Amino acid sequence: MMKLGKYAFDSRTQAEEKIKALGVELNEEGLEVTTHKHAIIHLGFLVITNGVYDEEGNEITAPTRSDKYSVDTAWLNITEHPEGWADYYVEVSGNGAHSIRGINYQENKIK
Repeated sequence: MMKLGKYAFDSRTQAEEKIKALGVELNEEGLEVTTHKHAIIHLGFLVITNGVYDEEGNEITAPTRSDKYSVDTAWLNITEHPEGWADYYVEVSGNGAHSIRGINYQENKIK
């Protein structure tokens, strides 16, 4: 069973700390590898207002970005937010800014 989630953290560092808490270990080369089977997609600071550009692609007005760092998740075999994640959960209409393999978010979101 897979459930989808959308989260907005105060910073990239905060998101990475939450992701790391899901489970990591060091491999034989000393590199961190995940021990969980969930998929985490880093969306970063989403564009709220598109930038304006001239015909040559020069920026006239910079895009406006969210001050929150967004990640999407595909949770495997869980039905509730992992510990500490619910506070960062965001409701979106439709599929939001990103979809996972064409799966309908509203029908498969974590509760």
